[in-house]
Amino acid sequence: MAQIVEVNGDFELHCSVCGKKTASFKTIKGVKYRDNEERDIILYESMLSGTFRTDDDPDHLKQMLIEKQVDRVNKAVKELRWNEVDPKKPSYTYAVGEKPDLDSYCYKCNQVYCKEHFNVEYHGSDYGGIADGTCPNGHHRTLFDDTMSC
Repeated sequence: MAQIVEVNGDFELHCSVCGKKTASFKTIKGVKYRDNEERDIILYESMLSGTFRTDDDPDHLKQMLIEKQVDRVNKAVKELRWNEVDPKKPSYTYAVGEKPDLDSYCYKCNQVYCKEHFNVEYHGSDYGGIADGTCPNGHHRTLFDDTMSC
């Protein structure tokens, strides 16, 4: 089953078990910045972490998506600078300099999974916590730890 699917020039990551969408990458062309320069941005919507925007070398990330190599996409996502945004208003930034990765990705399997197949447990409160995940093959990883953000 294809994990990276191109849909009208944008990309989706699909669960390797059931095919459900787990993340998406959407290109928005010609976004105007304060200096009146227009740039292309990529919006990344993740399963758990939210929606992020980057204009930091979107062509490199897009090339990794075209090649459909999920491990290289994960590496590219981790190397770029991201801003957390409101999905309905990508110009509105919640947090600057975020470093997400593919939260639905298992490093050992080199597969992505949906919420039903990637068992996620949260520890903490509404103000910060840790999310741990286990893939269907029993591989465990910490998905995010925002206990230090408060």
